[in-house]
Amino acid sequence: MFESNLSFSQIILNSPKLVWHEKYVPLKILNTLHALQINLNYKKSLKDSPISWLQGLFAVIVMSVGGSTTSAILCGKAPHWLASNTTITTYLIIYFLIFYIPFFHRFCNSIPKIILDPILLIADGILRTSSIYSIIDNILFEMNDEPLLKNSWVAILLCGTLSGCGGSIWVSAFQMKSPNWSFTTPSTFLEPTYDMKISFMITLNDRIEFD
Repeated sequence: MFESNLSFSQIILNSPKLVWHEKYVPLKILNTLHALQINLNYKKSLKDSPISWLQGLFAVIVMSVGGSTTSAILCGKAPHWLASNTTITTYLIIYFLIFYIPFFHRFCNSIPKIILDPILLIADGILRTSSIYSIIDNILFEMNDEPLLKNSWVAILLCGTLSGCGGSIWVSAFQMKSPNWSFTTPSTFLEPTYDMKISFMITLNDRIEFD
């Protein structure tokens, strides 16, 4: 049973590394699908309200890597995407394609939802799980300069959960899916969302597995 779980964990951790083509299109497949999901949902939520390109791009970045960035900062580590030349690039490319190339947006909307939605949800789920696994692995095995964190359930549950849903908390807190931002109580704090619940459960399960 343990070997089976370990194999599954390795699959989850390795799948985000897959790229379209090592030489010509070195962008990660799951990041591309995730970027597509975020940008399609973001554009839909704006309802054609005008925004500046910088405002839109910043919102997309927060939606994309806000959770893992928050967890990394809490752990005193640099976010993983800072060391990557392709992560933010992928989200930037898809952002401009969706928002500034009408044909591409129409093409994406023409794909039947029964086909597109499951693909995007699976990609989102794998990336979320991978992000949670990575931060827990980092706390337990790589942060030798912070030995107290290794035994802290608070650190693991908080950072793991935030890694999976932190972006949506920031987006809700600053109403980033609207054209005019303002600070408000995150809806997640009023009623925990599915993202928060599933992120917490994945984190808890992963922490128990390591025991």
